[in-house]
Amino acid sequence: MKFQFFLMERSVEKKKKLELQEEIENLQAELDEEKEVNSVLRRALEGPLLSQPLLSSLLSPQVQALLAELAMVEEEILWLERKIDELEMKLYQEKELTKEWKMQQLQEQQQRLQQQNQLIYGPGNDNDLKQRTRSQNY
Repeated sequence: MKFQFFLMERSVEKKKKLELQEEIENLQAELDEEKEVNSVLRRALEGPLLSQPLLSSLLSPQVQALLAELAMVEEEILWLERKIDELEMKLYQEKELTKEWKMQQLQEQQQRLQQQNQLIYGPGNDNDLKQRTRSQNY
């Protein structure tokens, strides 16, 4: 009886060992597959996946769809960044033009005031005119 129990115990241990070895092989295969997917994803980040057709066959359709969407979003982000740069440049140019226009308006206004003062006070009273202009500024 002890011998039969011993043989049965050895059989159970052998079966467990085989199951564990099989599970190890399955896990190793799964790990290898995950490493491959990891490698593919890293390459996909470096360049377009479409240029690497052999790699795309290793990915699931969901991952391929996500990568395609990611590529599209990246392109859209680049387009938006370029658009922002354009708009910033236009805004800068518009500010410069506005500044120039205001300076020109101010100069024209000063010229009109000088002309009005010359008409009122005459051309000979420049010193008096300058003093009056200064006093008006205060």
